[in-house]
Amino acid sequence: MLRITKDDHALHATRLFLEGRLTQGETAVLEDACEQCRKPDRDLVLDLAGVRFADQVGAALLRRLRSQNAVLANATPFLSELLLEEGR
Repeated sequence: MLRITKDDHALHATRLFLEGRLTQGETAVLEDACEQCRKPDRDLVLDLAGVRFADQVGAALLRRLRSQNAVLANATPFLSELLLEEGR
């Protein structure tokens, strides 16, 4: 299960705090949340500190979001390693 909490109080950014597991079954929920938050004048920041696990599909989504200019913040060492795997 993935919990997403939105904080849009910052002047130039919307931050989504992710908690739990990011698996194939949860990716559509994250994609929808990101789509709803995208605005031309605001950065989208995904705070990954609460993500305990991500499968390959979840990690691929995060890499794709990063390539679309989302900022990935506070990733755990486990998640950071998964995000690097595509480049290997």
